[in-house]
Amino acid sequence: MGGSNNMTPEMYLQLPSDGLPVLDNSVVEQLRAAEIPGLYSRVVQLVNEKVPRMMELRGAPADPLPKDSVEPFAKLAHGLKSSMSMVGAARFSLLCGKIEYYCSERYLDVAKAVSLFDSHFLPMLQEALIATQAAYPE
Repeated sequence: MGGSNNMTPEMYLQLPSDGLPVLDNSVVEQLRAAEIPGLYSRVVQLVNEKVPRMMELRGAPADPLPKDSVEPFAKLAHGLKSSMSMVGAARFSLLCGKIEYYCSERYLDVAKAVSLFDSHFLPMLQEALIATQAAYPE
C-alpha cells in the first residue's frame, strides 16, 4: 500500500508528509521526456471523479464517517494515492495512502483517517494540482 518496497506499514504511517516534495522531480522528468499529451487534464478528470464522492461519503466534518462508508472511502483514497503517485504528487499521494491505511481492517482507526482528511486533504490536493499544472503544461 505505498512507500518504499522495504517499508513496513507502520513505517509508512510515520512518514511526515511535509518531509516529501509536493512533486517528485524524478517522476516529472520521466513523464516530460515521455511527452504524454493531456496529462494534466487526466489528473483533473480523475480528481473530479473521486473527490466529490469522497466528500459525499465524508459528510459533515463534525460527524463520524458512517461504517458503511469506510470501505468505499478507503478505495477512493487508494485510487487517488496510486494515480497521483504516478504523476509524481508525492506529498498528496502519501496523505491518501495514510487515509487508506487507517480505514483498512488491519489498522481501523477511522477517526485518524477522518482527522487527516478534514485537516489536510483539500489544502494538499490544491497544492498538488497547482504543482501538477505547472509541471505538465498543456
